[in-house]
Amino acid sequence: MLDRRAPRHLILALLMLVGLTGCPWPWGAPPQTPAPLKGQVFLDGQPASGVTVRATFTNATPFTNATPLTVAAASDGPITTQVTTDDQGRFAFVNPPEGDLNLEAVKDDRRKAILMGVAVRPNAQTDVGRLDLRPTGHIVGRVTAPNDPQVTEFTGTDVYIPGTSYVAKTDAGGNFRLINVAAGSFRLLAENRFLGRGEIPALEVKPDQEAQAGAIALTLKVPSIERLEPSSGAPGTWVRIEGTNFGASEGIPIVVQFNGIEAVEVVRESNTVIRARVPVNATTGPLQVKVGLVPSANPASFQVIERLEIETATPVILRQGDTLPFKVRAIGASEAAISEPGVSWSTSAPAVGSITASGLFTAIGYGQTFVTATSGDASVQTSGPVYVSPLEGGLRSLTSAPVADGGVRLAVGNGAVLAVWVTFHPGQAAPYRLACQILKSDGSWGIVELAGLGAFAMHPRPVVSWTGQHFELAFATSDGIAVQPLNPQTGVPFGGLDTMATGGGVKGIGLQHGDNTRLLTWIDASNQVRGTTSLQTSVRLSANTGTARQSLSSAYDGSGFLVAWQEGATVMATRWQVTNQLEAVPISAGPAQANPCLLGFSGGAMLVWQEGSGAETDLKVARSTGSGWGTPTSLVREGEQSHPSLMAHGDGVWVSWQESGGVFIRKLSVQGVPVADAYAVMVNGAAFREPTIASSGLGGLVTWGVLGSEGLFSLFAQRFSP
Repeated sequence: MLDRRAPRHLILALLMLVGLTGCPWPWGAPPQTPAPLKGQVFLDGQPASGVTVRATFTNATPFTNATPLTVAAASDGPITTQVTTDDQGRFAFVNPPEGDLNLEAVKDDRRKAILMGVAVRPNAQTDVGRLDLRPTGHIVGRVTAPNDPQVTEFTGTDVYIPGTSYVAKTDAGGNFRLINVAAGSFRLLAENRFLGRGEIPALEVKPDQEAQAGAIALTLKVPSIERLEPSSGAPGTWVRIEGTNFGASEGIPIVVQFNGIEAVEVVRESNTVIRARVPVNATTGPLQVKVGLVPSANPASFQVIERLEIETATPVILRQGDTLPFKVRAIGASEAAISEPGVSWSTSAPAVGSITASGLFTAIGYGQTFVTATSGDASVQTSGPVYVSPLEGGLRSLTSAPVADGGVRLAVGNGAVLAVWVTFHPGQAAPYRLACQILKSDGSWGIVELAGLGAFAMHPRPVVSWTGQHFELAFATSDGIAVQPLNPQTGVPFGGLDTMATGGGVKGIGLQHGDNTRLLTWIDASNQVRGTTSLQTSVRLSANTGTARQSLSSAYDGSGFLVAWQEGATVMATRWQVTNQLEAVPISAGPAQANPCLLGFSGGAMLVWQEGSGAETDLKVARSTGSGWGTPTSLVREGEQSHPSLMAHGDGVWVSWQESGGVFIRKLSVQGVPVADAYAVMVNGAAFREPTIASSGLGGLVTWGVLGSEGLFSLFAQRFSP
């Protein structure tokens, strides 16, 4: 008997010990009644002294490792859970707990008596009479799960008689044996937190006999998988699993396996939703959910993606508001294609374009962005960017076939843009001819006939400039350079030719106008750069050396002319002087400089050129400060950029260039610093050549050539909004 005067830790320890052998009220003492519960124990017809009599509630469950033990504070009277018979075999419980109790008398393991369902009521004395000790028996049987044949592991299932200390645990096959059970008729329960519960309502145990319980069928809550989202993915993908009986409310542990590989990261949101991350070594096969020890009855099929390939070709050019569907190909084991792969889409520059969950890209702002498809830890990015460019109108073909011998020269005036180029006609007496088209201020194009301009030399290419009143065309003849006025609205030649005698052998021409002054420059037969404003006498601009010179360019900055050219592998520049010509100076110390292009505007001038270093070729920009050239700015961009061209428009300057597979433009500040990403004008081709750019009343115009057979070009033009 437990005494309230004993130390509390001793009381608690004793209660735990008693509980493990059948404590009737482990979660707190119930109300007590002052009336005694008594009886008498006999063995072989004689009163049995020293016999232990235990009292337990009829619905008490044996303690297991999964059941916590807590003991509440005792009430006013002593807590009595077991007593011992006196020399007359009598026993009595003082202040027994109120309720339905089982009484078990135990002499030893082989001699016991049990009385089930004794009703103890308030203030009512209960005499149970005589308990006769008899030999004990055994119970054997097996736990099964007939409604889920996949369950084959039953280790640790509790099989017990409620309200007693009789409990056994099953082996892996579900077999159990309860030994030394008092003779009587009992309800037998089987319970496993991770499986379910089963029972036999009544089983008779006879002295010195083994009672056969047979099979106890557990009633399982079998999990079911109804839907996977996505149904395929690479390792690292989070998969949403929808179904039933996922054990959240019972707090039962859960396992998710991908073709036998257990997921390390599993989040159970409810009884019907689980999220699991595809493990690293997962392979295509069944996805299985196991709640406790019960696997799902219907494993779902999950395909593991090994790699992704984007099928939509890039680079590509879109305009604002355009859409483009992206498709991805998912590859699984043995190079098998996976249909409807579960991927997420993203763009590297959301301000340029957005993309939906289904892969539909929408162009939002100007610039470039890459598109990425991701599944778990696998991802793939487009091979080239998606460009969103401010293109206007459609692409215009200036030539119907590859007939142009080089690219286009442009001049802007009267709100129009004049384009001039050379065509080649093999087998004819005069195979080289001048061709011209004009983009008018209303957006229409006019074709100009430039026949009958006299003998036309193959090289150098002609140049064109705006005088302030009309266009002028300069081209080489057999003995000099001819200058021809062209109509400002139609581009049709008018008036007579002005000529500058050079003695032939001209290798390059430059023409620029400013404040009613014309500067004609050229590279003569001895590789000297010369210039004139009168078409009468010329001044040498280059040093007196035999270095090869090419790529002549000139500009007017409001106060005078500047001239630049390529000299060997260096870009040189000088300011034109009628007398005391200034010495030309190198623009920068970079290697492999080529193709300079000058642009003049009120109060300044800008020079752009290409500069190579190893496998990279970049564009450099420098601004004239009046007394010299500022520090060059690099338009850093991966790849090789060449053949730059400049135009002024509004508050900035625009540069165009060619690179492998495309023609591009970019806006710069008047100091030559980039203020926007590069815009693509044409992509997906390796033969784009010599782009030029010009500003008109309609915006901007870019022209370029596409290299065809025998080195001839097809020419194209595209308008854009600066």
